[in-house]
Amino acid sequence: MNGPLAGRDRRFDADATCSGATASIVIPVFNRADLTANCLTALVESTTGTAEVIVVDNASTDSTPTLLASLGSAITVVRNTVNEGFARACNAGARRARGKYVVFLNNDTIPRQGWLSALVAAAESDPMVGAVGARLLYPNGTIQHAGIGFTPDFEPYHIHHGVAGDAPEVSADRDCEAVTGACLLMPRALFHDIGGFDEDYQMYFEDVDLCLRVRAGGRRVRYAAGSVVVHLERGSSASFSAAFAQNRASRERFRARWLSRTIPSRRMEEVPMPSDTARAALGGRGALRVVFKARDTLLTHPGGDTVVVQSLMRALAARGVRVGLSHEAAVPPGTDVVHAINFATPEVTSRFAVAAEEAGVPLIVTALYEDWARFLLLAHATFYIFTRAAGIVKETGMGMLQELRPQVPAILRQVRSKMAAPGDNRFTASHARVLLACGESERRRLLNDFPTAGDVRIIPFGADQLSEPRSPELFAKTYGVRDFVLCVGRLEMRKNQLMLLEALRDDPRPVVLVDGGVEYHPAYARLCRSFPRRGPTLVLGRLTSALLAAAYREAAVHCLPSWYELPGLATLEAARYGARIAASSWGAIRDYLGDAITYLEPDDPDGIASAVATAAGACPDAAAERAQAFTWEATAAATLALYEEIVPIAKCRTRQAPAVAADTAGR
Repeated sequence: MNGPLAGRDRRFDADATCSGATASIVIPVFNRADLTANCLTALVESTTGTAEVIVVDNASTDSTPTLLASLGSAITVVRNTVNEGFARACNAGARRARGKYVVFLNNDTIPRQGWLSALVAAAESDPMVGAVGARLLYPNGTIQHAGIGFTPDFEPYHIHHGVAGDAPEVSADRDCEAVTGACLLMPRALFHDIGGFDEDYQMYFEDVDLCLRVRAGGRRVRYAAGSVVVHLERGSSASFSAAFAQNRASRERFRARWLSRTIPSRRMEEVPMPSDTARAALGGRGALRVVFKARDTLLTHPGGDTVVVQSLMRALAARGVRVGLSHEAAVPPGTDVVHAINFATPEVTSRFAVAAEEAGVPLIVTALYEDWARFLLLAHATFYIFTRAAGIVKETGMGMLQELRPQVPAILRQVRSKMAAPGDNRFTASHARVLLACGESERRRLLNDFPTAGDVRIIPFGADQLSEPRSPELFAKTYGVRDFVLCVGRLEMRKNQLMLLEALRDDPRPVVLVDGGVEYHPAYARLCRSFPRRGPTLVLGRLTSALLAAAYREAAVHCLPSWYELPGLATLEAARYGARIAASSWGAIRDYLGDAITYLEPDDPDGIASAVATAAGACPDAAAERAQAFTWEATAAATLALYEEIVPIAKCRTRQAPAVAADTAGR
């Protein structure tokens, strides 16, 4: 036999005909023969014990059929005439299985030594274990999967996602609510008894659905830390847009089936505290219970506060905190801390403060205190200027008028003399146990503007861990652009993309605007899309994690010329992934990146152009090193320490295990 398995297939030759095999490894594939070959080679090198390998080919059109045929009796091949999808392929493979356990494994994985024996050991540690998942690592060694939990609004998330692969919190076996189907072991009899994967899911969520059915039958779902597998994650996915559409359809099916069955309500107030069994498992300590309070449009109209709340809630939940989210003022019984968000909504936030005081529950407020007086009228005036210019272009057919640009600073100087009144947050500031600032500059403004505030502290925000691009120049190959200026942020007045486009009006390089698929201000977005420039302007919606990381790495410069940012999470994220940075000096980003990036004044188009040119020639290493220090795990750790400090001593809880078995969590 030629190819990557030449001379190595004898182990599976014997096992493939052995009806007493310990495990049947089912690998669904569609194209990407290179990944399949690598996976099978790794299986031979890392798998001990008796196992059979079943590859289900979903009508591959590349060299996959030739590869599989070349392996002879080393594997069992199930060949579909059409692409049946993940669930149907897995079920077809399981029907051919003869092992005591069936193991589902993605072909974009590289199992490490002992991976299968660790899964089997976890399954045999207790006859009530019904499903076991592995420790999945990104190629860079960080955690992709160490078990799955659920946010209070019933969105699954990866526990400890992005932490070091050998971190203590991912190094011990434990129960969890679900595990990923990228590497999942189940007793074969149980898999068939509960009906296998639900084949009505297009793609995604079928693995979490399977785990919930395991738990509904009284069985445990287990994370096996000793089973280590490198996962390229979506390395076998051919179309990101198709995958996204399938994800949405599957998500709707999943929530329709499980939302009311798994938790009594989407509202945190009605989610019960951990059971006595869970408390005993934690040494008699109860879980700290925190309810986050935010505007009612936090999820339907996402912004920076949405990122902060969701990222912080996930990281706190991974540390064992019982977190919930509500836009209602009432404080549910048993709440230990109310954590309110955003001085930009003073009327809403003050209601939360009143309710917390009436309930006798300590209030923490993440202020997100933007300098409205400095920038609000300027942002509106700038939009007016460009709207007027666009009207002239439409009437005359001329490009952006040369004589308009010199007028911009003069007009803005007139506007700057008129101050926009900030919202009244005095009651909230004076009644909060602690006000949280994201950096020293915000802390100084809070102390200056709210002298009655009792305690103002700094807890920096984090930057998201993105997936590694699956190939060099992924962004250039996908969108056909190179040497481009990148700007990641919603198309809205505060982000100031129009000023960036004006600054680069005569620049032949492409400008790529990534708006995240969120549009608050359609007129502003239309102006950005139609802005006349010498070079092309590409406006993109929401990118996959890997594509966004690739965009940061491949861009000539990332420039976010916002009127104000706290600190500018996209800028911090861009720096983390090695982008050269030009950023507005108005806000808190200097507290994070210091002098490692190039700063600009958002009201000066010539200065913006100069800053982009300077940044393009700068070395990004210092900014990347500084950005690496800011993680949501660190933010959660500091926040949890604050909670434990302020909760009355009789209620004080210390940190607990990162996840509690779902059947003992009171759901």
